[in-house]
Amino acid sequence: MSIKLILASLAALTISMSLAHADAQFRVVYAFGGAKDGGAPDAGLVDDPNGNLYGTTDMGGRACHHRGCGTVFKIAPDGSESVLYAFTGQGDGANPQANLLRGPDGTLYGTTVKGGQGCGHGCGTIFSVEPDGKETTLLRFDKGTTGARALGTLIMDGQGNLYGTASERGPAGFGTAFELAPDGTFTVLHAFANQLDGGFIFAGLLRDKAGDLFGAAVTGGAGQSGVVYEITAGGTFSVLHAFDGLDGFGTVASLISDKAGNLYGTAFKGGATFNGGAVYKLAPNGTETVLYNFTGGADGQFPNSQLTFDKDGNLYGTTIEGGDFGQGTVFKVTPAGTETVLYSFTGGNDGGFPVGGVVLKRGRLYGATAQGGADLTGCGNLGCGTIYEVKL
Repeated sequence: MSIKLILASLAALTISMSLAHADAQFRVVYAFGGAKDGGAPDAGLVDDPNGNLYGTTDMGGRACHHRGCGTVFKIAPDGSESVLYAFTGQGDGANPQANLLRGPDGTLYGTTVKGGQGCGHGCGTIFSVEPDGKETTLLRFDKGTTGARALGTLIMDGQGNLYGTASERGPAGFGTAFELAPDGTFTVLHAFANQLDGGFIFAGLLRDKAGDLFGAAVTGGAGQSGVVYEITAGGTFSVLHAFDGLDGFGTVASLISDKAGNLYGTAFKGGATFNGGAVYKLAPNGTETVLYNFTGGADGQFPNSQLTFDKDGNLYGTTIEGGDFGQGTVFKVTPAGTETVLYSFTGGNDGGFPVGGVVLKRGRLYGATAQGGADLTGCGNLGCGTIYEVKL
């Protein structure tokens, strides 16, 4: 199932209203065509020191079916796009929907939600793509042992071990947190049962200096609204916070942390206002503070992305719906909890449905939209998406 369908199902039966906002300076960097260049980027971007941006598209590339099986792409500073790798839909995987990780040597690491083996159309893969475009399939998920359909961003430690999550299946049925060693050894760090431990793990992991891992689950927990959890370097699993719906429901994006060890994230739904989602902070002692509740109107609804810090502690992210045109927003939340909409997407040439969040480079935010663009007839008549820049 596409993450867009998953998110849309979570977003059903919500309220919309109109509020004021102020746009920042916006431009489209690149518009996808949906063919060889790829289409429908369902994830955010990663950058390198030279100003290049890298990401994945869910569609396009090689014609393994009529919409293609997706690509890994590069956007140069001049806005030109090149496809580093196009998936075949076979053992290498298909339909990448998670943010990429860029390793120390420039190698890109990511996951696909289909292809590989099992699960009908495949349970997905873990792959690497070198700067010259050489692809290596590091793991094929098998649903029963490993879990399936990894949607969270991978992370890497100093020894080259990869850490991530599978969104579903696995030994307990509702996803896994795992480690993949450079020699290919796969270890399940926790198998989720959708009980007090949580279930359906869309978010990737965050690792601190001590080697402890932090993540979030969409469902489960004491309030049945998801949890934030920790897995220590020694392998001990614990729930740090269980959501009750009023403080958020359904964290689908990876967490970030500040120097004091506070965790920050977005809840896709829930919140104390109109079920439009929330931005939250979790202190090391487990105390949760909701920094902002989305109303579901012009301020945006359904924040789905990992947040990004600036040097002053402001948080930036995206909502997939809401805004002036109902097509999503780029937003800023201050440490005090004041929210500002920096841009509202129209669903036209500028794009719509910004799934993957933003990266901050020299006073500019860069991100991707999964829909809209210059040609709205492509990719299911929704447009094939854009790469955009918002100048702060």
